[in-house]
This record gives sequence, C-alpha cells and structure tokens, in this order.
Amino acid sequence: MHTIPSEVCTQIVHCTNECADLLALTCTSKEFQYAAEKKLYTSLAPRNAQNTYLLCQAVVARDHRGASVRRFILWLPTRQELPLRLWQAIQDALVTMINLEVLMLDDANFSNTWVLNSPEITFQLLDANFYMPWDANMVAFLETQDRLQTLHVDEVLEDGPICPLSAGKLQTLHMFSGPLVAILELLASPLTHVQLTVDAEAAPIVPNILAEMDRIKPLRSIAFVKLPEAHTLEVLQRHEVHRHLVQMRALDTIDLDCTRWAPTPHDVFQRMLAAELRTFCPNLRRVGFWFASLHCVWTCIDEDWGHPTNSQAQSAPPTPSITALPSLAHSLSSFPSMTSVTNDMVHYGMSCHTKSFSETKLHQALQKTKQRQSPSPSPTTPSRDLSDDDDEPGLFMLPKKHRVCC
Repeated sequence: MHTIPSEVCTQIVHCTNECADLLALTCTSKEFQYAAEKKLYTSLAPRNAQNTYLLCQAVVARDHRGASVRRFILWLPTRQELPLRLWQAIQDALVTMINLEVLMLDDANFSNTWVLNSPEITFQLLDANFYMPWDANMVAFLETQDRLQTLHVDEVLEDGPICPLSAGKLQTLHMFSGPLVAILELLASPLTHVQLTVDAEAAPIVPNILAEMDRIKPLRSIAFVKLPEAHTLEVLQRHEVHRHLVQMRALDTIDLDCTRWAPTPHDVFQRMLAAELRTFCPNLRRVGFWFASLHCVWTCIDEDWGHPTNSQAQSAPPTPSITALPSLAHSLSSFPSMTSVTNDMVHYGMSCHTKSFSETKLHQALQKTKQRQSPSPSPTTPSRDLSDDDDEPGLFMLPKKHRVCC
C-alpha cells in the first residue's frame, strides 16, 4: 500500500486552517496525524475546567504535542477555584511545553503560583500574563526567564514584604502591568510601557514611585489603573494643560476627552484648540478629541490643520478626570524621552478589581522609595510647594483606547 510522504502531509496541513479539517486529517493516517497535531496544538485555550484537564492529559501523553505548543491560555469565562488535581495536571503539561512563548494563567484563589516553580520547566517566554500574586514562587520563575518582553502580574501579597528580584534579571523586559509597588523591583529593566494598579491606600505614594521611575530612561508610556476619585479633579481651565505641555518638549500626540463640554465644540473650535495647544508644544502634530465614543483626530501637515478624521469607538470612554496629586504632573515632565500621550498613555479606570494594600505594605513601599532617593534633589524631579503655582492641581493624562481628559 502506497503512503503519502511526510513532506506532502506537512504541506497539506500547512494550507489547512479550519480546525474541523485538521481534526479529520488526524484520523486519516499516522503521517497526517503527526503533522495535523503539531498545528492543532500550537495554540491552546481551553474554555472550562473539564476540557483543561483532558487537554493537559493529552499533551502529556505524547511528547511531540507538548513541544508543538507555543501559546497556552488558561482563562475561563467564569472565574472559579480550580481543584489541586487540575493545577498538578497543568504543571505536568507545562513541563512538556519546551517551546512555549506565550502563557496566561488565571488563579481565582491566588494560591497556585507553585505550578511555575519547577526545575523541570525549561521554556523561555516572550509574553507572560499571570492573574496571580507576586510572591516567592513567581519571582523564582521570573528569574529563569531570559527572553521575557511583556509581563502582567495581578497582585502582591499583603502579609509581609514584597519578594525582591535578583539584580540583573529581566533585562529584555519592555512592558509591565501590575501592582504599584512591584515596579520598584523592575527599575533596572529597559521598560518602555508601564501600567500600574493603584488603590486608595497606595495612591499617596504615586509621586514617590514616579520619582523612582525617572531612572527608567527608555520609558515611553505610563498608565495608572483605578486611581481613586479622591485623588482626581476635573480641569476646565485650559491654562493648566498649557502649563504642563510646555515641559513636554518631545510630545507629538495628545488626546483630549471633551465629552462633558457643553455645548460640544464644532470643527472650527476644535481647530482653534488644536492650534492653541501647539503654541505651547511646538512639536505637537496630532490632536484627538473624544466626544463619548466619537474620536475626532486633527493632524498638522505643513503648519496647516486639515479636516479631521472621525472614528466611532465600540464602547463609550470612562468618566474623564485629571489627577490632583501634588507632584504627579511635575514628575511626568521628568521623562525627556516621552513622545506621546495617546492610546497607550497614562490612564486609570474603575473596572479593575484589586485588593487593598495593608498598612505594613504601604509603609514598606514609602520607606523603600525614600531610601533609594539621593540626598540632594535631582534637577529633573525637584520637590516644590504647589502654593507657588496658585494652588493649581497637577495634570494626569489618559491611555489605551482612552484619552487625556480636559
């Protein structure tokens, strides 16, 4: 009986994209089964606990299946506490995924980071999303990752000091999203984008954290999620925005949320506002205005603001506001390499679920930032009394599918 060469099977599978067709090919012959399984197991995203357990068993059953996995996502539609037996099956499967590059794990009870701390795990991730706490197991795993570029961690443990990261680790990390105090362990990483979760008890140390982040020279984007309303203030006086634009000399893009303006400014007034902003920030080339879900973008070409391009967002923006933390905006101006305040810029929202910091954790973070600061104030982040600025609040700008508010 003639058989199809494995090279031909591989080429046929390469041209097949439908999951049902790939499943059919696995039942055709051993050659097709091997080639089709390699493609089927490239990306795994089980949708319930039972399927997750069966999938992990299938991965462990044959070594070539684990070696084929590049992306594994455990994010169930309804968050639920998974049994210990399932987490053990997940760890066994992770050991076989030697070529894994993208990993997402969601742990509803924040107690299963041990699945990452195994000497048998050899993969090197590019993208890691852990809805798990930053603890000793997490840190031990992160210290083994030499290619990691993007990291999300959900929480830090409240009972005790934050687990330190060894010096010289995560030197390829460019994007981080996680709890506010965790950034103190990543100041030596070449981060370009940072999103930090803030709660009511941690909000007072945001200026201290910003002062520490001045050391991250490649930084381009800062976002603060769930900044409490007590630390925000709507700004209708445009001169407050102008005052801070003057300090952002490299800024070329800005989005403004004008949803609450009444009446809504028409095209002529929008063009006037765009030109006014550019007076204080000559490098500005793009100005966007948000009106609920409508996004109007003005672009300056050859000193002329042409007609705007309009787009409709799928969902309305969050309630706009600008922070009133004393030295926050001044600290933002300490990043000379910052080039845009737009989709991925400073933002906070009220939808992110976080646990509150303990008093011990807050005190520890404050002490840590004070110890790291030099005896004499840096010329780029001087301390100042807001009474000299006519008691004007600081500026805080918004990000990712959101905007700067005015």
